[in-house]
Amino acid sequence: MVSHAPGRPSVFCDAGMFESQRCTSSARNRTSSNRLRKARSTIRRAPTPNILTLSASVRHGCRTQCRSLGPFRWESVGEARRLPETFRPKRLTLQSVREPIDFIDFESLHLRHPRLSSVCCAFLAEAARVALSRHHASPQDIEVVVSGKNQGPHNATWSAPTPQVLATHGNTDDCTEYGAYCLAIAAVEQQLQMFAIGRCERKTGADYFVHADPNCDDYETATRLEATGTDEGGVAILRNRLQNKLDQLKRGTISGPGVAVAVGFRALAILMETSP
Repeated sequence: MVSHAPGRPSVFCDAGMFESQRCTSSARNRTSSNRLRKARSTIRRAPTPNILTLSASVRHGCRTQCRSLGPFRWESVGEARRLPETFRPKRLTLQSVREPIDFIDFESLHLRHPRLSSVCCAFLAEAARVALSRHHASPQDIEVVVSGKNQGPHNATWSAPTPQVLATHGNTDDCTEYGAYCLAIAAVEQQLQMFAIGRCERKTGADYFVHADPNCDDYETATRLEATGTDEGGVAILRNRLQNKLDQLKRGTISGPGVAVAVGFRALAILMETSP
């Protein structure tokens, strides 16, 4: 059928023709959608900071359909354009997210733990200084984890050991053990607000008694502290050590609450777990 309209060219009206045009339009839309999906999948960050690169060749309706790609626009496809100041990405690091706090001064334990002698505290602090200085120079950030929750980096400072101090703590195993006692007591004071009030007997499953009252002399109401240290190894070894110490607290000859602490001098990490 031929339709004539005044002032207009003749138009051939046929159902097959409309069907063909509809199919062609659908195919074009599918092609445009496929190119759009490809454009979304090929957006990548360029090596230069704050520059967004689009690798695509979307032809029809690109400026309208690509609004969902983000809060930016471009003049032509493939053009790299600097993002507005408000949309420029910032590089997030541990330092920018969570600033280190100061680790408690472990060289002055005797000032806050009156039940321990100043000589004993100085001896333990010397061992901690030697154990830390084997692998690191002051200051350093120590990661503290309490019951599986990372409390963030704690900035620790210490004075460099003298040759005399190094000779005094020449036994690596003993130095690591006593250094771990020192850092464990300091960490428990900072994280749990508890103070060392005395040494434990053998087979009790613990090394020290700790209490919220630094002057308490009643071990019946105290919490047991069991500490361990490693000179080498990473966090995985510390977790195994911590679990062993928790089991040791349960096997002790006395019952009651306890806290286990694992100190890694090379790993610069302190893991702490409480036991009912």
